[in-house]
Amino acid sequence: MAQTFTYCPFTNFDEFAGFVCRIDELDDFIHSRHKYIRNGLVEAMADSDCVPYGIYDGGTLAAFFAIRRDPQNEEAVEIAFLVVDKRYDYRGLGTAIIRKIIQLAVEDFSSDILTVEALVLRRHKPRPYDAVGFYLKCGFIRAEFFDGHKDTLSMYRPIINGDEFVETEVNITEEIQ
Repeated sequence: MAQTFTYCPFTNFDEFAGFVCRIDELDDFIHSRHKYIRNGLVEAMADSDCVPYGIYDGGTLAAFFAIRRDPQNEEAVEIAFLVVDKRYDYRGLGTAIIRKIIQLAVEDFSSDILTVEALVLRRHKPRPYDAVGFYLKCGFIRAEFFDGHKDTLSMYRPIINGDEFVETEVNITEEIQ
């Protein structure tokens, strides 16, 4: 049976209070811990032209993503941020979000290409974290070789005829506000 989530523009960063994604560096960024004087995510969103969205399971924030016109390529849409709460890991939600981003890229940005800087944390404990495999599964292509000098890998994905590249048991519908 398909699980349905809703999405809508995200405006209340206080909703992250109970949100944990299990990747310490991202949780630190979201929750203003350690090296971030203020909330790193709030500052990143304020200093960019990103359009943030929340994905909800009823009234619970299950995931968050932000997209924008790619500053390096005006024809592309960049996934600036994508994070799923650990309570929703391994259910197909990330894949469904990519499908929703494809739809938004085509309909709202008239774009036929997505880009992302996929997070690669080689020193992450208890084991390294690497988002590259997820993006490869979603049809992205490496735009560079990982050399270990930064924590991301540039990737891109062509959108062909507004395709929906994979089937998933997760649906994301627009929330009526």
